[in-house]
Amino acid sequence: MDPALPQTVGDRTTATFTVTPDAGYTLAGITGCDGVLIGNHYTTAAITADCTVSATFNAVGKQNQTITFAALADQVWGTPPFPINAAASSGLPVSFTASGPCTMASATVTLTGVGTCTITAQQLGDASYNPAPEVSQRFAITAGTPIPTTTTLTSAPNPSTAGRPITLTATVSSASG
Repeated sequence: MDPALPQTVGDRTTATFTVTPDAGYTLAGITGCDGVLIGNHYTTAAITADCTVSATFNAVGKQNQTITFAALADQVWGTPPFPINAAASSGLPVSFTASGPCTMASATVTLTGVGTCTITAQQLGDASYNPAPEVSQRFAITAGTPIPTTTTLTSAPNPSTAGRPITLTATVSSASG
């Protein structure tokens, strides 16, 4: 796989890439396009949309690390922002990115719509540790059940005569209070 050369794959077909690290490096991980690595061959799932394959390499002599990032529960649209956490085996800080109908600020997820949210945990390494393979967790954001409401419209007593304004008051209440 030559990163300088984009690859074109036919719709609903798979692609297989041979991954060979340069001298002094080892393959740390490879992700994207729902693929599988067997030996040094990475095979994508059937391609139905644009996708990217990303390989991470470690310099020989650095320690490897992993990320522990538990599955995230499905959420209901309207849930307030909530914190998440992940840990790197090196003890180095983990950062997050979001895709789908959600955003990340620091380690807090904010829901922005209904659909599937993917949160990816990353740790880029340092002088002693190689980058950790990314870990992604997906969760569904559902619309939830609407709360029934009642609207009551009242007018002031003894409405005025024709051509004069009257005051109407609307009150909206829900069964939950």
